[in-house]
Order: sequence, then C-alpha cells, then structure tokens
Amino acid sequence: MNMAKRILILEGNTPDRALRAQEAVGISPAAEYAAALKAEAPTIETVIAAPYFDDFDADAHDLSAYDGMAVTGSGVEWSGADERARPFWEMYERAFAAGTPAFGSCWGVQTAAVALGGDTQAGPNGVEKAVARSVEPVGDHPMTKGRRSAFDVLAMHRDDVTRLPEGAVVTATNAHTAVQAFAYDVGDVSFWGVQYHPEVTLETVAYWLNRPGGAWDKADAGRAKAFARIAEDPAANASLAVKFGVNLDLLDGPYHRTELRNWLRDRVGAI
Repeated sequence: MNMAKRILILEGNTPDRALRAQEAVGISPAAEYAAALKAEAPTIETVIAAPYFDDFDADAHDLSAYDGMAVTGSGVEWSGADERARPFWEMYERAFAAGTPAFGSCWGVQTAAVALGGDTQAGPNGVEKAVARSVEPVGDHPMTKGRRSAFDVLAMHRDDVTRLPEGAVVTATNAHTAVQAFAYDVGDVSFWGVQYHPEVTLETVAYWLNRPGGAWDKADAGRAKAFARIAEDPAANASLAVKFGVNLDLLDGPYHRTELRNWLRDRVGAI
C-alpha cells in the first residue's frame, strides 16, 4: 500500500498577523495553504510549523521525512533578505540538504531566492495589489503547464526577487514584476516558487485590501467590499465581477491552483 505523501507547510507570519487573518477569514494562512494543496491531492498529509512562533523548534522537523515543503506568504514589515528572515533561510537549507522539493508563494519565493544566493528588495513598480494581470509563462516549464499565454492571478506584494540565484530560470513574468515565478532544479536541490498567490481566495484578498494598519489607498476599501461580495456569490454579483476584473482565472479554483497542482504531480509525486 502506498504511503500518503507528507508536506511540511511553514507559516510565514508572526503570531499576531496569523491570528488576525484567522479571525478575519476563518482560517490561518498556513491552513489555507494546506487546504489548497489538499484540494489538488486529497490524500496528502500536511504538517504546519511556524518559524516566528515562540514554540517553533527547527530540530523537531526532519526534512528527510517529508516529501515536500511549502512556504506561505507573509505580512511582516521586513524584507526576505533581512536578517530576521533567517529562520526561513535555514529551513530551506535543511530541505535542500535533505533533497526535499520545496515550493514558495510570495514571501516563500523571496526567502528561497536569498537562501539560494539571490536577492529580494522593494519592487521598482511599487505594490502589486490584489491581482497580477496578464502574467505570461516563460518558456515551456512544467510549473506553468496548463496556463494560457496570459493569465490573471491573485497577488499582493511589496518586494520582488531582484536577483535570481545562479542556475535558476524565470518561468513567468508580467509588466509589473519581472520575476513572477522561477524554478531552481540543480542536482538534488529542487525549488519552484511564485510571486503571486495560487493558494488563496478572493475573500482572503479582500481582507488584505482592508486589513487594520494597511497603508492602502482609500479606494481599496471599496474594492475589498466588492471582492468579498463576489466571493460570497459570484453568480449574483456577476456585474460587480466584470467591473472589478474578477474573471474565471480567479474564480475557477483548479485553474487558479495550476502551479500547486503541477508541483504536487511533478516534484512530490502526490498526483
């Protein structure tokens, strides 16, 4: 009998931010990531660890005992190149040393870039809010298999990967963010990552647009309300969806999770 594949999911947020997200949308970022992975591979087992929580113990997680590791986004104020990101660099290093494939979204892709020898800084075009528009696959990489020649995807980030690790390849880009996704498969080290968020829902992005302390434009409160209404009932709010550019790329769950499914199939072997 085949054993279920095990995935370690790292919560990128500090306890206060993770709790606020859970209170707002009913699920923590790491748990939402687990749900997205399970939607594509229902038989997997997921374990959540939180490097910024006081009870985190890196030694409690033998990465050789996992079939994959995924890292969530984060709302922390510092960059993935800041020394305060070291707990994530170290977990990536453990995964790479064990030959365990890893995947990262947003903060996850930025901290992986640093761990692999690249860099991340504030993006030259500012914050990419709510939706990354017209993202284009680069080349014919299995990460983006099934994506159209241009697609929209939920996103929210201040920083970009500004220097790729040597040996990495860009797998998606758009006018706002040069490195929307990259892959690093060198020797026994495998990392795939995206700057966008294939694991989240419109409801989560609505929270991001209107969360306490967010330095967003006033217009974002209106967009947040619209996203929340569309998430609740897309059919009844079709005109609102058209107005705010919420298309099937964002509403079709399996299509939105394309990169996660490809990783689970091609690198983890869970599908």
